[in-house]
Parts: sequence; structure tokens; C-alpha cells
Amino acid sequence: MEFCSKYGYDYGYDGSSSEELDSESEKTSGKKIRKADTNIVSVSFDRLVSTNQMFAGEPIKCTNCEAIMNQISRHHVDSGKKIWNCEFCLEPNPLNILDLNQIPDDTDTNFLIESVPQSNKNSTKKFHENQSFLFYCIDISASMDTEISESCQLSRLDAVKNACIENLTNLKSTQASKPIGLVTFSSRVRFIGDNLNSQKHLTLENTMPKASRSSSLLSRIKSVLSSNGTETANILDDREKLIELGRRQDKNLRPILESHRFLTAKIESLETEGATALGPALTFLIGFLDNSPGSQIILCTDGAANVGVGSIKRNERAEAFYEQIADYAKSRGIVVNVITMKGTDCKLGLLGKVADRTNGSVNIVKPSELSQELHTILQNRLIATHASAKLIVSKYLYIRDDILEETEMEAYEKNDCETLKNLEKNRKSFLVKDIGNVNVETEINFEYGIKTLDEKERKSAKELEKLPFQVQISYTLPNGARALRVLTKCQEFTSDRHKAENQLNSKEILWSSFSQKMSTYVARSSLNSAKRSMKQLRAYEKRNQVRIPKSLDSHIKLFSGLSSSTRAEQLSDEQIKNVLKAKRSNRASYL
Repeated sequence: MEFCSKYGYDYGYDGSSSEELDSESEKTSGKKIRKADTNIVSVSFDRLVSTNQMFAGEPIKCTNCEAIMNQISRHHVDSGKKIWNCEFCLEPNPLNILDLNQIPDDTDTNFLIESVPQSNKNSTKKFHENQSFLFYCIDISASMDTEISESCQLSRLDAVKNACIENLTNLKSTQASKPIGLVTFSSRVRFIGDNLNSQKHLTLENTMPKASRSSSLLSRIKSVLSSNGTETANILDDREKLIELGRRQDKNLRPILESHRFLTAKIESLETEGATALGPALTFLIGFLDNSPGSQIILCTDGAANVGVGSIKRNERAEAFYEQIADYAKSRGIVVNVITMKGTDCKLGLLGKVADRTNGSVNIVKPSELSQELHTILQNRLIATHASAKLIVSKYLYIRDDILEETEMEAYEKNDCETLKNLEKNRKSFLVKDIGNVNVETEINFEYGIKTLDEKERKSAKELEKLPFQVQISYTLPNGARALRVLTKCQEFTSDRHKAENQLNSKEILWSSFSQKMSTYVARSSLNSAKRSMKQLRAYEKRNQVRIPKSLDSHIKLFSGLSSSTRAEQLSDEQIKNVLKAKRSNRASYL
């Protein structure tokens, strides 16, 4: 956890006064915009890989705000009365401890909430090597037969095959025990697995009328099983059935050290055919990986889905499908990476949702760059799943969430004092962000403000000199253990805006915070909110005579050129790639 500035900016308990409104923006646009400030807290998840002392069991929590006792708490304990006066909400808490040594003596503490599952303890291998999988999900539709260029007789599929085979050879040396599988899709979906046993292959395709909707899911599945390993009866249109079929498949895939020759041979033999059942292939595969957190899917395609669930022909139904399957994969700890090729249209505004929510990557590459892209994806390894971050601040502060920020910006713009006043009722001193899958590059930001107090409350409130902040990171380790990391720090405050904005710990936190915020609004089709944030940042740039980094400036120019009515699904693949890249930015992006 790191603060953007050495000082939190204290603009007073009377709320954001006229001084907080940017007069320059009002002059140029006729609309009021709240001034940007540096009240930002950054949380980087690379700390999860560091080893420090881990306490067993549940930590001691405040009964009111749920802050966890830490080194700072030692100064707020009345040992005689055995009372802890919480440093965040000031609530007195009875203590049932023998001495202060039972209170953590560090501001960075790890708690083991749930130990490694017994099945994993009995294994001699690491959890992520024998319980999680890597799957290639390859498009073999007719368009993949397109030649890369006039001077090169290689097709798009040839380029994918070469890249995957090279990648498999590298993995055989570097991750020999990793189980790796293959799924292909055209007008039908083929589950190949590790290709050691062809009897385990499965083909899914639509060839028969739909089964009665009144029949049970199990009977519908049984009704379409044929003796040759082919699934029929419009199965590609049934999300539930695809997931259930995936779950039912044999998970006993052999490690790449054993399957390399068989997988390589299968990939070499792939030929193009038919249309693009991308949605069904992705759904089935996510079902297969349902109980395998930490698994990764690398999906290679050159076109938009047009068969079965997720087909772009279904418009709004397609949008809902990708959101639902993205949330499902995220809840199961599955990462979906998407690779498309330059010069193609894959509707990444839809498909990109799955990669974005599962913390996978989205990239558009030249066929010659495929091998390097596969290597890069696997280098950025997953370090935890089911992660969430809860920030707790002093009772005198509140945390801005996306919805609150959006409503607040609209109210400022319209000079809607009544809405601003009502917002006070929804301002809370804690906020939980559901992150899901995290890697060493994952970084999130929180923004906070000063609560508005009435005259009576101000009399009992203390001056904002130095206040505590605590982030609680709940996560599941690759070995299946559940842990809680608690980081607590104090921030000094100043009522001098210039001092706060010019004595920064990290200007990169400011850039990444705005990059994440603006791109999140664009991805959510809230272009007006994104443009308000741009104005805030431009005003900050002018006020403090600083220069916005080129990469961030390019994102701003992209967002500025979009119509306020533009929906994310209408953006080009290249635009979506840049939006999602901005969402994943961190401090390192602007060094």
C-alpha cells in the first residue's frame, strides 16, 4: 500500500467548497468540474509473493468497522481495562488477550485463514502444477485458411500451429509437469485433451431438433449422447448443458513431458473448416476447468462468433452471454487470454469482457508475433485467485467508488446541491473491490475524500493531522490455502492543496489511477464520465505545470475522439485493446 502524496489533502469538514471547483473548466465549458486531487491509495499485489510471518486463525477485528488489530493498535489499548479503542472508528472493543504480545508487531501481517486442502497435502507436486491446466483453444474456421501475405504461403492457421508447437516445446523444458490440453472450434467444437487417448475425444455440434425444454438437464444430456463421441441436438445453443458436459469430462490429463509428442502431432494435423462456434468452445472449456482454479485458456481466433451461444447475430443476448461467462470464469479462478490477428474483426468489445474480468490479456498481433505473445502470456503467471481488497479509513474520511464518483461529477456539473447533499448519506469509510485473479502486475487504486460534518459533529471532531489506512487482501494461494494480508499505514494531512499536489511519493500512482478510471468508464459505455475525468486531469496538468506521459496522453486523445453516445461494443478491436490496456495500467506503465 502506498500513498500518491506525502500528504492527504484536507479541504475541511464543510465539504467541497467553491475552491474545489475548477474555474478554468467552467469558463471554457460552462460546466462545473470538481478539481482532481492526490488523495489516492495504491495497492500492488506483487507483495503476495513475498514471504513473511503468517499467523494461524482469524485476526482480532473491531466489532464496528472490522478493522484488524495491528502494530498501530498497540497505542490505542488500555491494558488495565483490556479495551482497544479502534484507531479508525474510535469504537471501544473489549480485549480477551493475555498480553500485548498477542497483537501483531508489524504493519504488514499475513493470516492463514484456511490451510492447504488435504488432497493437495498428500501430493508431492505443487498445486498449480498438478491441479491447474493450460488449454489452447484454436479457431479452425474457414477464414483461418487466409494466407498471411501474398509473398508468404503460410495461412493464419499455419502461423497459430507453428507458434503453439514452439510454445509446447518450451513448456516441456520449463514446466514439464504441467497438464496441457487442446480444444478446436469451427462449426463444431472438438475436445482433444492431451491426445493420448482418442477415445476421450468429444465432438459437439448441432444436428438434431432441440430436446423438450420441460425435460431435466440430465435427461437432455443423456438424450444427445451418441456412441461415436459426438454431442448433438442443438447443444451449441445451450450454455448450461455445455458447462455440465465440460464438468463431466475426464480430468486426468498427462503432463506435457508425456503428452508433448501426441499434442504436437494433433496440432500439426489441424485443417480449416466451417464457421466459428467460439462461444460454445469457450463455455465447454470453462466448464471443464470448473474445479481447477489457476487454470489458463489461450484462445486464438481471427473472427467473431457466429454459431451457438455468444453468436454476434444475437445482439443483446450475445452481450449478456459474454458478461455471464466472464463472471462465471472469474468466480472459478480461470484466466482467459485472447489473441487475434491484425486486419481481422473479432468483436473484442464482446469477447474482451471475458479476458478483462478474468485478468487475462487481449492482444492483436501479426502472425509472425504469435510465438512471442504466447511466451509473454505464460511469463505473467497467476499468483492468487478469488482475491478481494477492502480499504478501511478513518471515520472522518470516505472512499469514492465508481458509482459515487460518477454521480458526484454529474451533480457538480449541474450545480445540483441537493444531490451532493444526499450523497453524504451514502459515503462510507470502507470499500471492497472484488479483484478475482491476480498476478505480479495487478494493481488497484482507491480515492478518498473528507466527510462533510454538521456544526454539532465538527465540535467533537479532531483535526486531521495523521490518520490510519488499512487494506485487507483476502486471497487463495496456488496450493489451495486461503489467506488474509493486512497492511496498515498512517498518512499525514495538510490543508495546503499546493503542498499536497507537489510533494508526491509517486506521480505514477496519479497517472495509473486516472488511466484506470477513465478506461473503466469507457468500457462501461459511460463516455460522459470518462470525459469529465479527462477535464479534471487536464486541469491538474495546467495547475501544477506538469506533463502527462505520452502513453496516457494517447489514451486521452482516443477517448476524447469518441462520441458520448458510443457503446463499448461499437468500438473497433484496436480501440478495445487500448481501452483494456489502460484499465490494466500500473505504476510501472508510467516509469
